[in-house]
Amino acid sequence: MNYRRKYMEGVCYLMAVLFFYAAFSKMVELDVFFKQLGKSPLIPFNMQENAGVGVLVVEFLVVYFVYKRKFQLALIISFFLMAFFSLYIGYLMYFSYYIPCSCGGILGTMSWSVHLIFNIILTVVIAIAYIISE
Repeated sequence: MNYRRKYMEGVCYLMAVLFFYAAFSKMVELDVFFKQLGKSPLIPFNMQENAGVGVLVVEFLVVYFVYKRKFQLALIISFFLMAFFSLYIGYLMYFSYYIPCSCGGILGTMSWSVHLIFNIILTVVIAIAYIISE
């Protein structure tokens, strides 16, 4: 049994489930998602819908690439998406008086510090999966 391959595939499936859940929950309440993005100090005025659609497309891309068994591509996109989300949360935590959130389920119940740690851990897990898949 190839443990490296199993680990890499497991991480890919985990990210596919996470991003599918995240994208689907945002789509269910799309107006709330766009409204929250509109409150972000980092998203230019009237660009929240474009930014929101972009996030949804990228999240669903990860799911698509895992479905197509393009695991390395899914890992690369997942890594950059999680790194971006981590930087975004970190920036908002330290430089903004308001942190917009449209997270649903368990992610919505986490404190921002826990959410940031969760994201950083997942980013490292993804990086390891990519490195060992080479």
